Amino acid sequence: MHRRIVYFLLFCLPFCTLAQLPKNAITAVAINHVPVAVTDLAAVKKVFSSLGFTIKEGRVHAGITNCFVKFSDGTYLEFVQPLDSTHEIGRFYHDFLKTRPGASELAVEVESSDSVAQYLQRRRILFTRDHNRVWKNVTPTQPGAGIFYTEYADKNWRDKPEYTTHINNATGLGPVYYLATDLNNATKHFKDLGFTDAGPTTSLQAPARAMTIGRSRLVILDTSEPGRMADVFSSRGYTGICGISITVSSLDVLERRLRTLSKRGMLTLRKDDKLYALLQPYALFLEFSMPAGTPQTHQ
Repeated sequence: MHRRIVYFLLFCLPFCTLAQLPKNAITAVAINHVPVAVTDLAAVKKVFSSLGFTIKEGRVHAGITNCFVKFSDGTYLEFVQPLDSTHEIGRFYHDFLKTRPGASELAVEVESSDSVAQYLQRRRILFTRDHNRVWKNVTPTQPGAGIFYTEYADKNWRDKPEYTTHINNATGLGPVYYLATDLNNATKHFKDLGFTDAGPTTSLQAPARAMTIGRSRLVILDTSEPGRMADVFSSRGYTGICGISITVSSLDVLERRLRTLSKRGMLTLRKDDKLYALLQPYALFLEFSMPAGTPQTHQ
C-alpha cells in the first residue's frame, strides 16, 4: 500500500511542478543574437575588424549573404545583406532597409518553443513556426514585433575558439538599447512578449525603462530624450534597436583602437568606465563594458 502511494506521488509530481509555474512565463535563456541589416557586407566587415572583432564568414542562402561576430558565451551578432527579394528572408531584410539600416529584431533563446507557442496563443498573438535540425523558431507576426524565439537542439553548443576569440577581448552580448516614441506603450509591448518590467532607470544620462528576459536586459529609451549616443538616430525619426552592449574582459585594446578611429571621424566616448562607438551607417551604437567588480585601468 505504501509503495503504491509513493508511485502515485512520483507520477503526480511533474504535473504539480508544472501547475506551480506562472501561466504568463516564458522560459527564456537570454537574448541570443541580434541580426543587423546592411547594404554592404564588405564594408561592415572592415569596420568591425578595425574594432578588433574576429569575423566568421557566412554564406549565400535564402536571398541573403551574411557574416557573424561570435562570442564565447554563445551569443553573437549577425550581419545580413539582402540579395534576392523573391525569397522570404531576403524580402524581409530588403523591406527593412527601406525604413532604415541596422538591427532588425531580437533573437531570444528559450528552453521550449512549444511553451512559447502556448504563451502567445493564450494572448491571442499570431505567430509562425519554423524548424530544422539545429533550431526551432517561433516568430510573432504582428507588425513591429521585433522579436523571434529560438529553441536550440543542442543547448550547450559553442562555436570554435578561433571564431569566438577577439583581439579586443570581447566575450558576449550585454544589454540591448531600444528607441521608442512612447515608453509606456513599448513597455507593454515587451511585457506582452514575455519580458519583465524592471522599472524606471537612467541610461546615457536620459530617463529609460529597463526590461529583462532570461539573463538579458533591454533598455528602452524615449525618442524625446534619448541620450548622447542615440540622439542622432532619434533626430532622423528612427525607432527600434539603436544600441548593443558588448562585454569585454579588458578595455585597454579597445581604448587604443577607438582613439585611432576617432581621428578618422568615428564618434567615440568614454563615460563611467564604459566605451562607446557610434556607427552611423548602421544606425547603431556599441557600448563596451567589463563585468561588475573587474578592476579598471586607464591609459
